[in-house]
Amino acid sequence: MKTTVFSLLLLLPFTFAFINVSDIYHENSTPTVTVTSCASPSNLTCTGQTSTTASLSWNSCSPCLISGFQLYYYRTEDNYTSSAVQTGNTYYTFQNLSPGHYRFFVASICNEGGTSSDIWYDVIQN
Repeated sequence: MKTTVFSLLLLLPFTFAFINVSDIYHENSTPTVTVTSCASPSNLTCTGQTSTTASLSWNSCSPCLISGFQLYYYRTEDNYTSSAVQTGNTYYTFQNLSPGHYRFFVASICNEGGTSSDIWYDVIQN
């Protein structure tokens, strides 16, 4: 039995990919390769709240190929969806919120274009 663990950065034309390889050799086994290119952020939480603001923070994927994060919210009382905002930080404060139930969404902005899947967090503004 042999265990091999290593990481490799591939530099192909117009493409960057981190490859984590973890091979465990047993009889009749095959190596496992995981490519992380643009994963969703994780652990989204509300770190502070006033009557008109909501501060959020989250964790970035690591290592991954992103250029920042895209955020927006949905307010259930009037079915309003905000315009998306972008940040390079792992925190953001939405301002000028009215009372209501909000669902905040965060996605990674992928280097190759587009965004990852959203993660979300519910907050009630009083």
